[in-house]
Amino acid sequence: MVVAFCLLLLSLAPGARGQTPAASDIDAIKKELAAIRAQQEAMQRDITAIKNLLMSQAGGGKLGPQAPSSINIAGRPSKGSEQASLIMVEFTDFQCPYCGSYVSTIFPSIERDYINSGKIRYIVKNLPLQQIHPNAYQAAVAAMCAADEGRFWQMHDRLFANQRQLGADQLEKYADQAGVDRRKFKSCVAGHTHDAIIREDMDEATQSRIGGTPAFMLATANADGTTVTPGRIIIGAQPYSTFKSAIDVLLAK
Repeated sequence: MVVAFCLLLLSLAPGARGQTPAASDIDAIKKELAAIRAQQEAMQRDITAIKNLLMSQAGGGKLGPQAPSSINIAGRPSKGSEQASLIMVEFTDFQCPYCGSYVSTIFPSIERDYINSGKIRYIVKNLPLQQIHPNAYQAAVAAMCAADEGRFWQMHDRLFANQRQLGADQLEKYADQAGVDRRKFKSCVAGHTHDAIIREDMDEATQSRIGGTPAFMLATANADGTTVTPGRIIIGAQPYSTFKSAIDVLLAK
């Protein structure tokens, strides 16, 4: 496809035809560029998914030897009992379609069976994959700014419901819908208030051999209340039965 496209460009060059390309030719070039870009993005998503699958299989669902001994959960959005000894940590990307699928089809069952019952505490960390999801980082910032006002989950739901529309203006609209104060929200975003915490999440994911989203850690709470000790890792939007089996085994210990 790329070779054919290059030949098309050469054929449309002024020197090749002796005249300026027609508007229809320019439109054709634009459409071809868009198609190539979409193909590249799809290929990158497939590569990421394959890499995550291979990592999960190679590691047997456990963290690698270079993984951090503890994960910081201070200041991260959460659901569930703070007294729960088992912590489920999600690394998410608001522009990731697999994350969106997990949120709509799997998370409700986990919330019903384990979070609402107080069996586990659920923590969200940000892992925006900026190379393939250009709006993911600013969406993560928006979610954390909403969290400052106790509106993270309302913003979380709106971002995942509108994954294809995560521009700056749209993020402000979702903040309004989530009940976030517009002035405080804009100040938070402009002030880069949460850059450090998002970068820390990204670094922890890298150290834990997590290269894609969604990814999950099942961890135990530490006495300091601000960190957890990671154990089992689950890559991807797996079936609910996968999560249930892993959680039940750890709860039984």
